[in-house]
Amino acid sequence: MLLVALAALALPIGASYWTWQDAKRRGMSTRWAIGVGLALIVFLPVYLLVRKPVRCDSCGKEIPADLTLCEECDQVAHQESEVRPGRIFG
Repeated sequence: MLLVALAALALPIGASYWTWQDAKRRGMSTRWAIGVGLALIVFLPVYLLVRKPVRCDSCGKEIPADLTLCEECDQVAHQESEVRPGRIFG
């Protein structure tokens, strides 16, 4: 019973942490992580549908999220940028 309760807490916390990291990398509001932590079944699918693509800071080309270097110009792929405060759909 305790193991099930721990798993029920670990899933939204883990998904929330991943969402926070991914939103920060994509230049979106990190408040998405709060929504995912509170209502995982609603906010995670919505976040996955509306998240922005990762773009190279140097050339602006869209690159796969799992890469850290742009294949076009060999520059680091998306530095942390300013996020508009107060906007969940950032």
